[in-house]
Amino acid sequence: MEENSNFSWENSQEKYPIDTTKYPLPIFYDFYDLSKDFQNVYEPAEDSFLLIDSIEKELENMKFEKDNKISSIELGCGSGLVSCCYLSKLKVLNIDISSHFCVDINKDAVNLTQNLLKNYNFDKNVSIVESDLFKNLDENKIFDIIIFNPPYVTTDDEEYERALNKKDIYAAWAGGKKGSETINRFVYELKGHINENTILFLLLSKENDYQSIIINLKNLYNMDCEILMKRRFKNERLAVMKFQKSFE
Repeated sequence: MEENSNFSWENSQEKYPIDTTKYPLPIFYDFYDLSKDFQNVYEPAEDSFLLIDSIEKELENMKFEKDNKISSIELGCGSGLVSCCYLSKLKVLNIDISSHFCVDINKDAVNLTQNLLKNYNFDKNVSIVESDLFKNLDENKIFDIIIFNPPYVTTDDEEYERALNKKDIYAAWAGGKKGSETINRFVYELKGHINENTILFLLLSKENDYQSIIINLKNLYNMDCEILMKRRFKNERLAVMKFQKSFE
């Protein structure tokens, strides 16, 4: 486990080498109508598949209490593909959920996610909510697993505000200063939604203010950071990080 205050993207290369493996597309991708579904919804791309691969691999290594049902959430669900793969993996591992929430600020994304999960019969105990992060959820709702592929692309203030106001496809990637504006809001809104055992899967870009994000999660919630998987895509360097409270 990395010491949060000393974490360096470059220094983690040897311990966490960039994964260049080519993975097949998830079978659920066949559901989409490419001629219309992604006109206003972010189409699953390399970041989506990195998150899927990381979560599926980590779920295999995690230990779950017998008969203990999981409460989980994906923020920024977009097309719904990540949640569909996540729920499918839980089913394979015989892990039950008490509830799973799919949340997106984009109404079209909410509708697409709902249709995808229903088509593959993954809509049981699932709530699909149109919301900016946790805004429209019960403020005391606790989650065991939180999944977030945030808007991480660096944009100017005007473009960031446009994304929040229009609540369209721009909100899927426009991240404001250092691509971290929504991520920072998310970190502070976590309060009240985590317990001692909550696990957070968060995708970050090297361009984000990742040191500050890691330090804030440590200082605010005593959550340590572990890199699960890293990949390079053209000019993007991405990593999926797992955060969990320290018991040391």
